[in-house]
Amino acid sequence: MRQTESNLHSFMKKAKNDLPRRYKAVYDKLYSELPIWKRQLVDEKHDRQCTELAKQVIREAEKKD
Repeated sequence: MRQTESNLHSFMKKAKNDLPRRYKAVYDKLYSELPIWKRQLVDEKHDRQCTELAKQVIREAEKKD
C-alpha cells in the first residue's frame, strides 16, 4: 500500500471510530439536559420522547464543526 493510501485508510478508520463516540457524547449531554419527567419517559421507551431525542442527537452529532 502506498503512503497516501495508508494515511487515508488510517484517517477513515479513525473517523469511523470517532462517530460512535461523538453520538454517545451528544446523547449523554442532551439526555442530562432533559427535565426529569422527560428522562423518565425516555427510560421507559416512550416512542415520541425517544424519537424526539434521537432526532436531536442526530442533528447535533452531524453538525460540521
